[in-house]
Amino acid sequence: MYLRNLSIGVLVKSTYVRCNALFNKRGREAAVMLAYGQVYTKVLNKAIKDALRKANTHNVLELYQRDTRFLAQETINPREDQPAGRFHGQAR
Repeated sequence: MYLRNLSIGVLVKSTYVRCNALFNKRGREAAVMLAYGQVYTKVLNKAIKDALRKANTHNVLELYQRDTRFLAQETINPREDQPAGRFHGQAR
């Protein structure tokens, strides 16, 4: 589209019309998602599931409350086929 010879008023109106159409479309999509009980978008749902899967990377096997030491075991990371390890630590 050649915009060189158009006036500023025409450019502003064209931009306004396109933005208005986009906002109306997105508004209808959001209304449909809410009507079906969907709270988050598909992209956000995917990100949440990925974060939850990554969050469970360690299991605490023993916890010594007196001196706040613990024994933990790593779970296997599905993206890396490395064996799970055990380690001791101290919470501060």
